[in-house]
Amino acid sequence: MTQKIEKEFIPEQQLDQVVKKMNAPKMNPILKAIIDIVIIGGVMVLLLAWYWKHIEDVKAINQLVTDGQQKHNLDDVESLRYAADKYLKALEIDDSHPAALASVTEVFTLLWGNYGLEEYQTKAKKYLDQVLAEDIKRSERCAAESYYYLYSGQLDKAYKTIVTILKKTKTHGRLTTVLGYILKAQKKFHPALENFRTAH
Repeated sequence: MTQKIEKEFIPEQQLDQVVKKMNAPKMNPILKAIIDIVIIGGVMVLLLAWYWKHIEDVKAINQLVTDGQQKHNLDDVESLRYAADKYLKALEIDDSHPAALASVTEVFTLLWGNYGLEEYQTKAKKYLDQVLAEDIKRSERCAAESYYYLYSGQLDKAYKTIVTILKKTKTHGRLTTVLGYILKAQKKFHPALENFRTAH
């Protein structure tokens, strides 16, 4: 029994395309190597430029935060405003920088609560929500949170918050000071005085 074998039919147009590809001029190997080198070089330049900018950004942020903290610790209105400006400039470069976020939150809370500048309450709440959402574990954030509750009249919540934080960390001057203010607001003057002494 003879089996009939059918030849595969190739359309003329498809055959023409195959022939064209076969006859297409090949790229010079040296030219191809040069092109590859140029492409790789371009990518390397972009990566180096990105890395250099990242390094410069880190330096700028660290300097801004350091400048802010020096004024922050003076704890007067003008110094706190100066500090806030530095922290905000750092956040323009990196909007999730932990130190800048936590510090500006505390500064705005102090300007509102300690100095009665109501325009800072909304800003304090905005940044407090952000540092809590991002769970930033810095003393400035912990202080800001407790201060915010204190100045909002939530004394019990302020006390529980700061005590819980202090149980999880070593004695910290900033946080002990916050506890002193909370105890003072609760009219527990002797414990408040002891905390102020411990803080300094």
